Amino acid sequence: LVMAFLAVKQERVLIVRLINDIRSRWFRLFLHKRISEQDSEKKSFFIAKISYHLPLLSTGLSNSLLGLVRWFLFVLIIIFISFIFSYKLLYFALGAIVLSLILGVLAAFVSYHYITRETTFYSHIIRLMDFNLSDWRFVKKFNQERQVASKFDELVELDTYFRVRRDLWLRFSASLVFVLLVFFS
Repeated sequence: LVMAFLAVKQERVLIVRLINDIRSRWFRLFLHKRISEQDSEKKSFFIAKISYHLPLLSTGLSNSLLGLVRWFLFVLIIIFISFIFSYKLLYFALGAIVLSLILGVLAAFVSYHYITRETTFYSHIIRLMDFNLSDWRFVKKFNQERQVASKFDELVELDTYFRVRRDLWLRFSASLVFVLLVFFS
């Protein structure tokens, strides 16, 4: 348990530092652009990338890439244990491994579908907020408050729909793999 805790802590530290380094570099690049290259649409898109896309990348790296490494190490340990105790256990181990691979790949494809939609809508939410709050006087002058609020509510509803489904598939598949591993052990 202590080793697992330290490994997860090191993974998070590594990923958080990587994401913060990317965020810092993007911010510096954005600051060094010429004034002629800046507009409120680009600024809104940049804010969406910094505030949402990078944390999503961080979550994706820790859950998928490093999770895959942990899964691979677990598979090696299971196979090793199967060889030590009984060759018959190897059949169960290989069955659990293949089934967990199938479930993982299926969940990855479904989750990817939902993640791309959710990312799109959440980015639109941030951009809509920034763009309209930056041009608040224009919104007030032409009485666009109701339209802006309506568009915001529509995007929030779509984002919620896809976010719930993304989490459902990711957690459900992880639970199924865990149940398989418990059954095997």
